[in-house]
Amino acid sequence: ARLPHSAPAKTLLHTALTDADATLREQAAYLFSRRVSATQPELAPLLNHSDYRLQLGSIRGILELNPADAPARQHLNRLLADTV
Repeated sequence: ARLPHSAPAKTLLHTALTDADATLREQAAYLFSRRVSATQPELAPLLNHSDYRLQLGSIRGILELNPADAPARQHLNRLLADTV
């Protein structure tokens, strides 16, 4: 299932943090993080979460919007280092 891009931010964050479906959590994290208005304090719980899928969705959303985002790039590098 996919959430529409117009879904409220609180709903996206709640879904990302609580849904049982890993694919839906990742998609919600992606959509939440891809918002132009998203701030680093809002994104931190997703980027620092123990759930790999949340981190991946959030990083992808941030970097698609802003490929030069330093915190997202650092988190991506950490994820890559952890998987090697």
